[in-house]
Amino acid sequence: MEMWANSGLWPKSSAGHPYRKCKRMLLLLLLFQVHLPYSRNLHQPPTSQVSPKQTLVVNHAGQLLPQATAMPRPPASAMPAGHEALGRLVRPKDALSEESERSQLRRLSFMALGGAMLLGYLGFVAKSNDSTKSEDQSLLSAWPEAVPWMLLSMTLSIFNKWIFLPAGGNFPFPMTVSCSHMLSTSMVLHLLRLWKPQLFPGLRGLNWRAALPVVLLVGSLLAISVVLSNSAAVLLSVAFVNMLKGGNPVVALLLGLTLGTSSCNWRMLCPVLVIMFGAVATVRGELSLSYLGLALLVTAIVVEQFRLVLFKSMMSESGLSLDPLSALSLFAPVAFAFTAVAAACERQTPMAIDRVQGCALALNALVAVTLNIAYSRLLKVASPVTFTVFGTAKDVTTAGLSLDMVGGTITPLQLCGYATTLFGMVYYDRVKQLQ
Repeated sequence: MEMWANSGLWPKSSAGHPYRKCKRMLLLLLLFQVHLPYSRNLHQPPTSQVSPKQTLVVNHAGQLLPQATAMPRPPASAMPAGHEALGRLVRPKDALSEESERSQLRRLSFMALGGAMLLGYLGFVAKSNDSTKSEDQSLLSAWPEAVPWMLLSMTLSIFNKWIFLPAGGNFPFPMTVSCSHMLSTSMVLHLLRLWKPQLFPGLRGLNWRAALPVVLLVGSLLAISVVLSNSAAVLLSVAFVNMLKGGNPVVALLLGLTLGTSSCNWRMLCPVLVIMFGAVATVRGELSLSYLGLALLVTAIVVEQFRLVLFKSMMSESGLSLDPLSALSLFAPVAFAFTAVAAACERQTPMAIDRVQGCALALNALVAVTLNIAYSRLLKVASPVTFTVFGTAKDVTTAGLSLDMVGGTITPLQLCGYATTLFGMVYYDRVKQLQ
């Protein structure tokens, strides 16, 4: 007691009162305990009450309250290198919106440029005269018609995939896209027919009673083929689709044998087996294979080849003579009617379309129209061998370009399989030419 009394913490007159000494000691301990948490709160506020962008203020009642304040940005020299890089990546909302707006403007500008080029090609077709062109031209003679077809076909294949991708057009509705293709093709072809009817010689003096069954049946098969192809494009990569299309001659031969319109011998059997072996290797080498997409693609190929075989047989039986452009102008409205029903059932609720999606769908439909016209013009001047050579070059180029533009992978097994398929196609055309 004498030690505490002589320490000077309280007067000596209270040294003889132990209860008063204890009260004053307890008071000092309480003040010390209150001071520690208060000092900790000032240096490190709890995250549940104060955010990093808030500070503590004392109101008129003496209570500590958070108040939002703007955090001053330290100078670049005082910030670590990692923080400075993070500041460049994490941008304010205004900067992100401005960048998104600039990106949309760039896309719209490219789309406008592409639309102008397509309209220029359509104007060239409307002013051209095809009466002097002969059939079965060589490779060098047919390239003015083959190059536009190749470029448009590659563009539409990659463009369709971009529209379906969430990171692209974000419009995964293949039936609606198919319906827009058929609608635009019908409108443009019939407008072109009014502008220049000499481009449609097959419609002069057409026997509608004989042509109506052909138009209805072949047009419905065209709608099914287009819808299945676009649906498969949603699930499969562009490279895989183009590599698997190398097996079209085998499907055409098998359908011809089934319908009795083709014949096969042991010489024809060898390239067919080579093509089938290459197609199987291509399928086995696919890393992310969708069996539903594969089934849709194979069905689309079978339907398309069946449509071509049936069209040739019905044309020969009915005695009709339709050029490719005239036939497409008759089939497109029927295909539009079928695809419109499918598109109406595709989406249960309406979907808002922004500027980029609307312009992309319009340009995509214009590309489809121009491709159909270019394909019809190529069929008039190209022999089967010429068409196969340009088609093979187109498929190879499309598969390579799609890897960088819309993604995808090609394995070594797929490369070997596709090379085998191409060899089988060349072998198949050589055997047919000799026969």
